[in-house]
Amino acid sequence: MLLLSDADQGRQEVLASGTLTESLRVGQVIRQAREKGVDPVAKAVKAIDGWVLFEGEIRWP
Repeated sequence: MLLLSDADQGRQEVLASGTLTESLRVGQVIRQAREKGVDPVAKAVKAIDGWVLFEGEIRWP
């Protein structure tokens, strides 16, 4: 874990080890899936060994 401190602003941020690398990898998987015309959500879920929690549209008023 990495602790980033900004003493002038009085705040600290914590970055969990490996999260940036994982984010970059998932982003690449999504981009490649879109380029190939396959489902980017399915590929992202598989890449992180995750789950789809719901399907459908999100509507904003």
